[in-house]
Order: sequence, then structure tokens, then C-alpha cells
Amino acid sequence: MNHARHSANARTFELTDEQKTISDAFNTGTAMVIQAGAGTGKTSTLEVLAEDMARQGRRGIYITLNKAMALEVQNKFIFGNVQCSTIHSLAWRIGSRIDVIAPLLKRINSDTPPVSRFHWHRVIGVDSIFTYTSFHAANRRSRGEYEPDTTMTSQQLMWAAMEALRLWCQSDRADVSLEDVERPVTMPSDVWRASYAPLVLSIARKAWLEDITQPDGQLPFTHDYYLKLVTLAQPQLVEWLDLEPGSVLFFDEAQDSRPCVTQLIGAQRNLQVVAVGDSSQAIYGFTGARDGLPALEKAAGGEVVSATLSTSFRFGQEVADVANDVLDVLDSPLRLTGSPAVKSDVVILDDDVAPQLSDVDAVLVRTNAELLEAAEACMSAGIPYRIVSNMSDIYNVAKDFDALSAEKKAKFTELRDFESLRALEDFLDPQEDSHVKSMASTPTMAVARWLFGHSTREMDSILSAALKEGDDDMEGTVVISTIHKAKGQQWDRVWLSMNPSLSLPVVSTFYDVEVKDHRLVDHESREALMVAYVGVTRAKKTLYMSQSLRTSFGIIRRFVQTSPDIVWDSDSGSDRYVTPGSGRRIKYFDETGDWKY
Repeated sequence: MNHARHSANARTFELTDEQKTISDAFNTGTAMVIQAGAGTGKTSTLEVLAEDMARQGRRGIYITLNKAMALEVQNKFIFGNVQCSTIHSLAWRIGSRIDVIAPLLKRINSDTPPVSRFHWHRVIGVDSIFTYTSFHAANRRSRGEYEPDTTMTSQQLMWAAMEALRLWCQSDRADVSLEDVERPVTMPSDVWRASYAPLVLSIARKAWLEDITQPDGQLPFTHDYYLKLVTLAQPQLVEWLDLEPGSVLFFDEAQDSRPCVTQLIGAQRNLQVVAVGDSSQAIYGFTGARDGLPALEKAAGGEVVSATLSTSFRFGQEVADVANDVLDVLDSPLRLTGSPAVKSDVVILDDDVAPQLSDVDAVLVRTNAELLEAAEACMSAGIPYRIVSNMSDIYNVAKDFDALSAEKKAKFTELRDFESLRALEDFLDPQEDSHVKSMASTPTMAVARWLFGHSTREMDSILSAALKEGDDDMEGTVVISTIHKAKGQQWDRVWLSMNPSLSLPVVSTFYDVEVKDHRLVDHESREALMVAYVGVTRAKKTLYMSQSLRTSFGIIRRFVQTSPDIVWDSDSGSDRYVTPGSGRRIKYFDETGDWKY
């Protein structure tokens, strides 16, 4: 195939070998799944495919998850043959043509505001009161101390039901189920399973059928609701968008797809589906997102071409080497090659040493608590800074923390599961129970820990001192961002301020003796490693990171590759692993690679 650029409006860049391979496969009309590593020219590759389509007289649609990305890509598809849209915009277009959905869309922009969240329970007549014994209370009683049972009001039950509906809308399940009901952090699992979850489920179903799906409903009707309704209808997009059979559907950032969206895309039969993403950047699992690339590959059966983009144009080999250590543990199909045209440096710092803030362009952290610490350091040093995060999440934790401090009920976050500030403090103490430990390490709890050492007034001062977006062109301004918000961005000089003791849980890695080459990292550690991978690959010229963080990547990688005698202890029922015949439980390994028992 001739890969020269012929059109007067065509791109002039030279195609890489990987891009040529993808273009050739695309022009056969087959479905494709493209694993595109960080900075490897994903968008420029889609431009190439759009140009191929233009020469063939073909049209298509491009779907992504956020509006900014859709607008950016639309400007780059210069041939006018590809419509760019978010998944919600697409669902709106389709829903407006479906008789049972169209009347509900009017509720989105209605002049009549929905009922306040504090009165939701009244709309469908929830008058239940649920009482249970927390494990904290049980533990105190075992020591002869007294603490009353925990009571959940009808208001709280209604909030739990609405959260269950939110989670269900993201799933590919046809009906809301017990799987969608979250367990309060202080509730024993047997209580949750036997009585609480069924009660919340019944409220959720009642709210959905009697109010949310009614044109005159009073509860909020969200964008996720009509998206769910459209995906349940399983429309063939060729028909609903007036496309010709054989048109193209580009699905970008597929690693962050919601299962309901993946299900919709995978059900298309008259479109050439091209799914693009990076499975190692699937960092939005906490929002309900799931990596859609394997699912779409499976949905296409054997009629799918898998391809990769692995040469990064963003950074040099030095940064690529760090990223590859992480990719190796994740068992990614990708290994990155740095650009020979870019010289990158990786600066390894002692754990108690930070780079000069004047020497970095961006500080990337995992949690909002770490973000507050970084902002506090910038303010103390007199360095101008801009914060990139969901500020409402921070303020809501602070509001609930203040409420508990005043012996009032928290309302906005999972802190509402606690009766007092003392109960919260006890919960945040080091935990042995794996479930409790996991719940105590959430972003909300991290901010709560920070607030135990600071006042909300101090927090307000730190946040109010930050520059607003658009005002950060001041020389020396440092961007402080969570890694999640930094995804898709890049800076010359990046400090990856990621505490491995917080962000990389004890690695539960084992060698499966039945499948000799199988490698697995437990879910929490895997997610943390993907976050680290995203952070590493934001740097173009200089990456600063701690010695323990850099070492942890290499140790985990070596462990995975060289530990054939580690097997799952199926009898223990715990998250521990054993060496056969030793009887010793492996807890962790230190930075020298020595085992600690």
C-alpha cells in the first residue's frame, strides 16, 4: 500500500512502522483493538485512519468520555468525515428519538428543580429505621465498655439506595441487584447480607420504577440515567445515526469505559469498531469504569486485529525504562521505547528529600491529602501554585469532619457512617482486618487523617492561595495535581510525589504452579501501579521520584520473574502467601529484596 500523503489537506508527518501496520489492517475493514502507550501518537494515528477513510469515501463517528477530548480531536479530523461526540451526547441523540426515553430528557433542563437530597426519602415514602451493631461497638462491649447500637435513618437508607442506582447505571447488568449495594464501613458483613442490602435494594427499585423513570418524577434525573436507558435498549448505531453499513466507530480511552458502554459498543454489528486505549492506564476503577479493551476484543470473536503503539514521542528512554518496570509487573502487552530525539533524566531522591520546588513544573500526587501537603509546602516556600483536583471532594470531607467535631451527623461523604469523631479516629488506627484496612485507606479517609493534624481554617488558607486556571502563566508557577486529573497532560519537569507506603500496598504477588507463566498482582496493588505508571509518563525531560518508589518497581518486577516457589495458601482464607513446606507467611519484602516474615 502507498502510504504517501496525497490530499492537499493531508498530514505531512512520516508514518512509523506501527502506524503503517495499523493503517494496512484498518483498510481491510476488520475490527481493531489498539493498545497505545503513553505519548505514542494515538491521536495522530486516528488522523491517519480518518484520512484513509476520506480517500475511500467512508464516514464514521468518534466516541470518547469527555467533552474536551472530543472537541480537541474534532479539530484534528480535518476531512469532515468523522463526527466526534461524548458517549453521553451520543446517548442523548438516540434517547431523544426513543418514545419512552424522550419525555424523561426534559427533566434534565427543567425549570422545576428536583427535590432536595435531604427530602428524597419522602418522595417514595421511605420510613424505615435500620439499627445494627458496629464491630467497633462489639469490640468495646467485649472489653466491658458501652457503646450504643448504630442507627441509620430513612434519609440515610434513601441515600444508599440512590448510590446503588448510580453504581448499577455504570454496570452492564439489566437490573439493579445486591451487587450494587455498598456495605457501610462499620457494618458487619452478615448484617449487610441478611437484612441491610435487601432493604436498600427494595428502596432503589421502588425509586427507579415509581419516580426516576416517570416524566413527572421528583427525584433528580441524571445524565447517567438516560445513558443507562439507552444502553438497555441496545440500539444499532448505524440505524439511529443514519450511517451506511461499514462505517467506522472510533472508541477512544476504552480502558476507562463503563461496562454498560462497552456492552453497547460490543453489540454493534454493522460498524467497523476501532477501540483505542492503554490497559495500563485504567485508573478510574473507583468510579465504576472497567477496561473495555479485552471485552471488546472478546465481543468481536476471532474477527479482530490487535495492534500496539509503543514508541513514545513524549520522553526519552530513561523515563521509558521506569515505565517498563511497571508495565512488566502489570503483564502489559506493551513495552515503551523512548524517543531518540528527547533526552530525559530520572532523578532519584532520598525518601526524606524533596526537589527544589522552583525546579519542577508539576507535582503529581495520588490522594487529595498528599495534594494538601504539597500545596502547604509551596505556600510555605513562597512558590505560586495552581491546584488541579475535584475541590468539592475535599470541601465535603471538611464539612463532615467539622460536623462530627461538633457532635453532629455527617451528610456528604462516607464519614456519615460514624457516630462521632472518636469513632472515626478509632477506625483510622492501624487495622488488621483486610476489608477494614482497605476502607480506611480511601481518599476520603486520607483527607480525614490530614484534618486530624490541621484545622479546616488552615485548609481554606491553603486552597484559597492557589492560582485559578488561566492565571498560572506567572513565571515559576507549580501545578499540583492528582495523578488522575493529570492523565492526558504532560510537563517538562515532574515530581512524582507518591508515597509507596501509602500508595503501593503490600504486594500480594504469587506464582501459579498450574499455569507456569501466569503472574498476578492483587487488585489494590495493581491499581496503585497503574496510577504510578500514569504519573511516570507525564514527564518529558526530567522525572523526580523517591528512592523507595523507584526501588519498589524494580523489586516487584524481579519478584514476579524469579519466585516460582510462591503459591496461594488456599487454606488460610487470607491475603497471605506461603512458601511450600516452610510454614512461614510472607508479609513483604524490603528494598534490598530480602524477605520479611
